[in-house]
Amino acid sequence: MADRSAPPLLDLAQGAFLAGCWGALVESTVLLVAQHSSGLWIARGASLVRVAESALAAALVGVAAGLALLVLGRPRKWRAAGPSLVASTAGLAACAWLLLGVLPLPPAADRARLTADLVLGRLPRAGLVAVVTVAAAAAAVQVIVAAIEGRTRRRLALVVVAVAVVATISEMAAPRASVPAGRAPDILLLTVDTLRADHLGVYGYPLATSPAIDGLCRDGIVFSNAMAPTPATVPSYTSILTGLDAPAHGVLTNFDRAADSLTTVAERLVDAGYLTAAVLEGPLPGTFGNLHQGFDYVVQRGVTARSPVPCLSEALRSLGRIVGSVLADRLGWSHSVTTDAALSWLGEVPADRPLFLHVYWPYPHSPYAPPRRHLEALPAPAAATADPRVRDYDGEIHFTDAQVGRVLRTVAAEERFDGAWIVFTADHGEELGRVVQGGHGPGEPYFGHSIYLFDSSLHVPLCVRPPSDSDLKPRREPGIVTTTALAATMLEMAGLPAPDGVERPLPLAPAPAAPGRALSLAHYGERRVERISIRVDGWRLIDSRSPHPELLLLRHDASGEEEELAAADHPEVVQDLLDRLRRWQPPEGAARGRAAAAVSSREQGYLQALGYIE
Repeated sequence: MADRSAPPLLDLAQGAFLAGCWGALVESTVLLVAQHSSGLWIARGASLVRVAESALAAALVGVAAGLALLVLGRPRKWRAAGPSLVASTAGLAACAWLLLGVLPLPPAADRARLTADLVLGRLPRAGLVAVVTVAAAAAAVQVIVAAIEGRTRRRLALVVVAVAVVATISEMAAPRASVPAGRAPDILLLTVDTLRADHLGVYGYPLATSPAIDGLCRDGIVFSNAMAPTPATVPSYTSILTGLDAPAHGVLTNFDRAADSLTTVAERLVDAGYLTAAVLEGPLPGTFGNLHQGFDYVVQRGVTARSPVPCLSEALRSLGRIVGSVLADRLGWSHSVTTDAALSWLGEVPADRPLFLHVYWPYPHSPYAPPRRHLEALPAPAAATADPRVRDYDGEIHFTDAQVGRVLRTVAAEERFDGAWIVFTADHGEELGRVVQGGHGPGEPYFGHSIYLFDSSLHVPLCVRPPSDSDLKPRREPGIVTTTALAATMLEMAGLPAPDGVERPLPLAPAPAAPGRALSLAHYGERRVERISIRVDGWRLIDSRSPHPELLLLRHDASGEEEELAAADHPEVVQDLLDRLRRWQPPEGAARGRAAAAVSSREQGYLQALGYIE
């Protein structure tokens, strides 16, 4: 009967702690081996954070295992050998943690030589340090065993505190990682959703919606007339990450997915030795659009979607970010789990390899719901008749700007990022109450995108901040460019040639003005919308095929104002633009509805919340 009685709390705690130690041991081993083999090495300055996360993850495993053992009635059988087993396992876990967080393990280039030395019986200095550390840990294990079996709790506490102090001092004394000479530069691609250029201070907006973005632009090359290839997220990001326009890559709507045969910038940079990560607040430019190709590490809304290092601490991070995301949404906090994830990654990656990081925020996308303090930071509209949705849109820009600012401050605080290229842009703009006769509805103001090809939907911010040692000076580039050119531009930043068939790179170096053009497409199957347009200096021609065939000609003055003109009054201009436009048009039926049947119920709900499904 004694064996069937409830085990005492001490036995349950012993079982849970033992399971937790084993979990920590597995966690540390996975981090040590997988990261070393994959090259995604955790920088030493952040390893203590990883150890803390590992300990929490191991504790969760321990509690779960302890409860399971409680149900099975097993803990009593460990009474004889339990303390020694617990202490030995804890010692092994400590060894792994010390090897991961404290020892200066050899870089990837030295692995082959180190392996050969070990095979031939030669013990390099790193191996000698490892042996000494393991021997010291083994001695610590014996002290812990003696302390537990002798019930000398004070000695046990002193040993634990001493180990913690030594590890902390070792981390604090570790030198900052430096960038090796001749290493390729880091590239940071910061993008937001649905951001009109004319609602930022740097593009002349009177309200202070974007102080951080404006500060970045003061140090960079600002493209005054950058155009999106489409007014939809998935097609636009497919163009940004491949350098191909919509007719070439075949992704025309948010329901299409990029083909596996397409080669992204991330894939080309990985082949060149880059570490790559995509930290995205939403799956559209990630796994949903199959645009995570080439990224070593993918986090979507705080949840790790893919990583070369699957481990307990990653699962714990994802769980914590899910909770944080839900609380932020429910309570209206000024918080972004995506920004947190991006900062974690920037703080952990080593300096010996270049990195490519894409961070995406899905604001200011409708429905506009900015946190209150960001809305209150902007003045109330002067006109009582002003649509409150415009102020909400600006409030979301202010919130997004705060997230961009957090990333920029982290980058500025780390010397290793002085040599980084930083690119900031958006996938498309937004129609904020435009009234289009015969379009969305007779005389009905339209708040949204995906349907029209006016500048309000296509004119996006674009800034490139060069490295601190670059000869490029801050300036404004007035020519018309397209964000499709970013793929070739980022390859050029990395010193790589752009493949044939992609959009030529942006003019980063000052040069005589060349005639620019931007071709765009709107294909919205839900409403049978199909339009293509061309934007050249001073003109835009929109060829609407469906739902109402028509040609629309607009003229742009120096301030960017649009004026609708009668196409019949400018036949030569219309004919020239129409000829250029129709040589570019997409093939009939290209990619239409291809991925509609593959959309899961969860993804369908996400698209419905964004207004893409009615």
